[in-house]
Amino acid sequence: MTITHSETFRQLPSTVEFHLKLLLVTSACAAFAGATGYRLTETHSVTLDAVFANRLQPSMYSRFAADAYAHNTSYLVGIFGGCVIIVNTWKSRQKSKLAP
Repeated sequence: MTITHSETFRQLPSTVEFHLKLLLVTSACAAFAGATGYRLTETHSVTLDAVFANRLQPSMYSRFAADAYAHNTSYLVGIFGGCVIIVNTWKSRQKSKLAP
């Protein structure tokens, strides 16, 4: 099956739209997780593992936790969202193969 340039450009906007939505969701989730991590560490609701706590000054604990929470959340949301994009793209291409 040969894909023409016009078919490729027709599929581009939906793919770009999915990616932009994923970036927005990822950044919102990371910002929320970072703020939550900062707040939880400031109120001593969570503590850092001894491996990290021994290497940091106590004044840096909350900032480190915020950064760790934000990074880990962005990776998890990005991986999950990437899988959703892959499945959606695969399904749309299967539909286009079956269409006359």
